Amino acid sequence: MKKNWFNLATIILLIILGDYGFIISNYNLHPVVNNGRLVYIDTTGKIILDDDYETKFEIGQIGIEGISNKYPIYIFPEYAYFSENKVTVRRTYGFWFIRLGDEFEVIDKEGKTLIPRSERFVGRFSNQLAVIKIPLKSFDYIYDEKYTYIDTLGKYVLLAECDTNNKDLYYEPSIKNCIKTFKYSSDFSEGWAIVLTESNFNFIDLNGNYLSNIGFEDAKPFRNGLALVKVNSKWGMINQKNEMIIEPKFVDLWHFNDGFARFYDGQYYGFIDNKGGNRNNDKYKFAGDFSYGYSAVFLGESEYSYIDKQFKIATSKRFSLAGNFSDGFARVMVDGKWGYIDTKFEYFIEPQYDFATDFSEGFAYVWLENKLMIINRNRDIIWTYNFEKK
Repeated sequence: MKKNWFNLATIILLIILGDYGFIISNYNLHPVVNNGRLVYIDTTGKIILDDDYETKFEIGQIGIEGISNKYPIYIFPEYAYFSENKVTVRRTYGFWFIRLGDEFEVIDKEGKTLIPRSERFVGRFSNQLAVIKIPLKSFDYIYDEKYTYIDTLGKYVLLAECDTNNKDLYYEPSIKNCIKTFKYSSDFSEGWAIVLTESNFNFIDLNGNYLSNIGFEDAKPFRNGLALVKVNSKWGMINQKNEMIIEPKFVDLWHFNDGFARFYDGQYYGFIDNKGGNRNNDKYKFAGDFSYGYSAVFLGESEYSYIDKQFKIATSKRFSLAGNFSDGFARVMVDGKWGYIDTKFEYFIEPQYDFATDFSEGFAYVWLENKLMIINRNRDIIWTYNFEKK
């Protein structure tokens, strides 16, 4: 069946390689490209960090699923965004103009080195721990990687007694000790991280102890004490005692926001309370998460609006597309142009842009003709890219 409505929840990024992503920084320093190199700016557009960082970036495209227009954007790897006042930067080494390899260094918001450069990749810090990838080599050929964690001093934290029968253990020569490793591991969230062992996902605590004895088909991080898990192809929720709080029965499920969790049953969106009960008999072709007391919903006939927590229409205004409230504002589209509204449904910025992202921690991206601009909460344009039309 052909869709005649647009799912604003699905932002698609094209021409993204590897671990590249699009994030608004949570710590008011944001990566931008200046003269072909990565630098960091604050919310006024002032360059704060500029030290010949060699962090890779690509030009990608961003847009809405179902709409043909796509807009150019610089795509940075996730590790290029500050977290817990730290960020990983890439350096290269070699001689003359010959690059022999990459090294990664962790710095603070003043540019001071916290963890010296090494060929081992360090991810974003969360709960004072960060993922580090250990390359497995045969001579100089990397044939696989193992994931584990380091602390803010760069020390390995999941130490274990060596056991040649345990394939998850890795002997680290620098500390003459074995460490617990995984095929994949995520950032920590509320003291738990998602890891992949064999074919199942599981959670570990800060000491490396597993939450579940059997694992899950898929998992999403803990938030407000609950995590999303997939069992028998359906999503549910568990608590930090591995108790199933919301039975797995949904095609898709999202975390609780403002007291409600959004679900998708394969055809419609709806909301449940913390006991798993459907709090509203109305079903929507699209509904966003509740935020600041409101959820964006598709009303039909190419119209979006907002409902309140009593599931009543909260405003008489109608929009062609509408996003969740973030940082106090929601992006909306009217007559093909994007702007922002506040929580009183008054225009903070009148619809005027070809495309726009959510505000987050003081920043938002907006596009107009061949320009990509970063704006702040004062409506100031703090950074501009010019992309030539092809």
